[in-house]
Amino acid sequence: DEEWEVLIQLQPVLEIFLKATECISCSVVPLLHEVIPTMDSITKKLEKYLEDATLYPAVHVGVACGLAITDKYYSKTNESIMWKTAISESLVCLGLFSL
Repeated sequence: DEEWEVLIQLQPVLEIFLKATECISCSVVPLLHEVIPTMDSITKKLEKYLEDATLYPAVHVGVACGLAITDKYYSKTNESIMWKTAISESLVCLGLFSL
């Protein structure tokens, strides 16, 4: 029975990745200015799950692993000038920033 409860608790965590994957996969070519906010959203949601003391330790471990992998790939954006250009362009398009 405990195994089922772990799976029930893990299901919404896995949904985060499913929804992000579906969102990014909708476009023929995922654009950087779309991917970065998605990664931010994944990170925030996973951090919330890490704070949830009601979850089983196994779920916390899974969430921590997911967060570590997300952070690993998200940190790659810091190595690229392209993400800065993409975000700047996105902000210009939204009228939040001018060049």
